[in-house]
Amino acid sequence: MPPGAGVPPVGSSGHGPGKGPVTGGSNGGGPDGAPPPTGGGDPGGPTTGGGMPGGTTGGPATGGGASPEGPGTSTGPATGAGGGRRKVATGKGTLDVDHWTRWWYAHRANLLDLDTHAARHAAQTGGAAAEDELWRAEAQRVLVRTLGDKDEDLAASAAIALGKSADASDAPSLTAVLGDKQRPLAVRESAALGLAMLGTSSHPSSSAATKALLAVALEEHEPDRLRAMCTWSLGLRRDAAAVPFLLDLVTARSSSWDVPSAATSALGLSGCDLVKDPLVGWLEGDASKRGSESVRRVHAAHALAQLGDPSVVPALRACLRDDDADVRRAAVLALGALAAPEDDLTTSALTTAVDRDRDRGVRDMAAISLGRIAPKSAERTLRRLYDKSDATVQAYAAIGLGLLARKSGIVGLTGDLRRDLVGHGGADVRGAIAIALGLAGDRAAAKPLREILEEKGAPELRAHAALALGMIGDASAADTLRTLLTDAHDPVLQRECAMSLGLLGDAKSVDLMTRMVESGSSLYVQGAAAMALGRIGGASAARTLGAMVGDETQGQLARSFAAVGLGYLLDRTGGAVLGRVGTDLDWYFRTASVEEILSIL
Repeated sequence: MPPGAGVPPVGSSGHGPGKGPVTGGSNGGGPDGAPPPTGGGDPGGPTTGGGMPGGTTGGPATGGGASPEGPGTSTGPATGAGGGRRKVATGKGTLDVDHWTRWWYAHRANLLDLDTHAARHAAQTGGAAAEDELWRAEAQRVLVRTLGDKDEDLAASAAIALGKSADASDAPSLTAVLGDKQRPLAVRESAALGLAMLGTSSHPSSSAATKALLAVALEEHEPDRLRAMCTWSLGLRRDAAAVPFLLDLVTARSSSWDVPSAATSALGLSGCDLVKDPLVGWLEGDASKRGSESVRRVHAAHALAQLGDPSVVPALRACLRDDDADVRRAAVLALGALAAPEDDLTTSALTTAVDRDRDRGVRDMAAISLGRIAPKSAERTLRRLYDKSDATVQAYAAIGLGLLARKSGIVGLTGDLRRDLVGHGGADVRGAIAIALGLAGDRAAAKPLREILEEKGAPELRAHAALALGMIGDASAADTLRTLLTDAHDPVLQRECAMSLGLLGDAKSVDLMTRMVESGSSLYVQGAAAMALGRIGGASAARTLGAMVGDETQGQLARSFAAVGLGYLLDRTGGAVLGRVGTDLDWYFRTASVEEILSIL
């Protein structure tokens, strides 16, 4: 995913991993202080660091981000109860917070089926199961040794990568790093997230890891973002023993919203049935404090979406009539995750929101949710939006149609999208169409997508076309993708070509990717090449990346990116564990910890 551009989240201290602690949330206030501004958090996407080389003001994250261009500076408050529309400076104009890529980059880790791709390519290139276990074990040994490296980028990258192994025997190494207050903040944060990906098990170290995470999360003198990382980790580990402490953290005194909001969402991530009722209560909120409870209510909706219990749909649907636009947006996203196609009441409410809600973000998100739910009437509604709306809504309608085709398998649903892909409208809408066709798995779109890829100019559009070709599995595009990977002058295009080759499992790219990790033309490209090499998989890629991590004659950034690649190689979930943090969370409300987690997917 695209990198951030080095701008800290709104309201942060301006420091990032390796630059000093971030002591506040990104919302400029908290439960004990002034209410956060509506739509708190930087809509522009995550900063860099937290397990990725470069630090907040340095190199790229190959993970989350809200726009191809990366984030910039806020020019005003976000839409909601209190203000106008926030836009983000990108160096190429301003990008509205409602831009369709805000949704796409937060959700694609759970939409690209990367675990399926990884499993298939490992089977194709990795050899027998015994050999697979050998290179995995050696990769883990390399990463454990690297945890102690003095370079914080390298050690942080190793901690994230080790977590992706999902091997509980690595928990003691990560637990020791988390508890060592002499280690840089970025490394301790990465250790917390590594423990999240290890999950819980019967292994003796599992209970000790939970206790270590709780110790930091409950310690008020620790930096807020580190505490929030531990809180998210406790939810992602799905450890029932942590639930009582998470309940306390939701309402505990705090100087920022980062920890209590993380605790609210973590309750849903925990999967514990007992948290449903308190979450519904927080969703409804205290009528006398509605303005100051927006953050908690938004995260309660997110938690309910992650809990996965459809019995809460009526409570979420009631929120579509709420005065708080932030809560309506959060409820719309949660309904997209939970409602059933035959739920006519929810379909009707979302259709009304699409047509009449006064907040553009609600209307956009409702189009997405209709596509995800896939009721019978969704095609008619989405086609009407697509045909008669402005470019912003049209892009969301296209994505909604792609999601509808993905879920329903309706033949011919994407025919109009294919027609409009070439030469119809602006590059922005055509980029959304390309991704929609990729989501639909429309192999008939391969030819127009290749034509766009081979055009000159419009690098963002070509980048989306490149990824869509990987999503639909068009191996005939591999030669062009490899050429652009080395010759294109746009780092975003190069990055998406690398990711597409990873999705295709293009074994011919291994040598090329190796050279680019060692000496790529930019940090963006080095990171993308490492990511793609890891996703191509197999013993050969593991040996190459492992050797680079352990080679002290290599530059530190190259070694760090190689560690990132090893993480992708070890990850059998395609980033789905950490991806749950951003999935169905209103991106107007990203806190500092969420920004950081999305940057390392």
